[in-house]
Amino acid sequence: MEGSIRLEKKTSSYLDVMCLFGVLVSLGITTFVFMNAPLSAEVAYHGGSIPAVLLLLLSALGILLFWISERLLGTHPTRGQARTLVFISGPATILVCISFQAFLAVIVLDESGYFR
Repeated sequence: MEGSIRLEKKTSSYLDVMCLFGVLVSLGITTFVFMNAPLSAEVAYHGGSIPAVLLLLLSALGILLFWISERLLGTHPTRGQARTLVFISGPATILVCISFQAFLAVIVLDESGYFR
């Protein structure tokens, strides 16, 4: 039982570090985009346009919601297979959110004329 609690704390601290890294990278990408693109930048789609601020905040929001959900689920004891899945799916989820934000940042910078 004591070993299981120690593994739970290790998993929780591992996810805390990964989510903190993801939030820092997300804030870095957002800062870079807003330093190089106007605040009125919008991304066009079929029916109109979406403000770039909302697009770039989606990724940070996703990482924060993932962090909150993992902290809430971390209060319950998990089996070894579920803990292994968390070690694999945690970094994968954060990587997907960061790559999504990088993709959106390139779109916003391209729409604002940064690459021209």
